[in-house]
Amino acid sequence: KFGNIYFLIISLIMYLGEVTPLYVGTIKAFSTVGVLLMMMAVSATMAGLDDLKRHENDREINETSKAYQWVDKKVQEKKWEDVNEGDVLIIKQDQEIPA
Repeated sequence: KFGNIYFLIISLIMYLGEVTPLYVGTIKAFSTVGVLLMMMAVSATMAGLDDLKRHENDREINETSKAYQWVDKKVQEKKWEDVNEGDVLIIKQDQEIPA
């Protein structure tokens, strides 16, 4: 993300000011790196929570939704989690299909 790149570049510039005589900086680079790490930790936590919620929703849909399969001239009902590749399914108009 742009914010992460910005703080990384600022941290590098500030670090150069600490270790070289190019300029005198009053703020230490570790303070900017701390903000960068905090932003990355918050972003990672939010992404992890989104993934967890998506996983729970997928599990709920797979366990509760029913699929209808054509087997030996008969219609059988099964859960979406039990559908395999090559199964011939009966799909009705406007029926939602979990991917």
